[in-house]
Amino acid sequence: FMDSSRAKDGEYLKRFQLEAQALSQMNHKNVVAIHDYGISESKHPYIVMDFVDGVSLYRALNRFDPFPLSRCLRVFKQSCAGIGHGHG
Repeated sequence: FMDSSRAKDGEYLKRFQLEAQALSQMNHKNVVAIHDYGISESKHPYIVMDFVDGVSLYRALNRFDPFPLSRCLRVFKQSCAGIGHGHG
């Protein structure tokens, strides 16, 4: 479920649906697959996506001090590839 504090904001819900629709049509190795999305009867926006097992970027950044440059570059390149695909 997404942040429900803005669920009464019609503009937020419209943007959520547009972005979820666009993301659900993406197929790229650096973008998590979205299988379904919507707004529940109780007005909570939700997205159903693949479960990705592993460590979050936040945890990885905090685990290493400093974060190795080579790993930083791999993460950055993968992120850029996914974002670039979305904007393409």
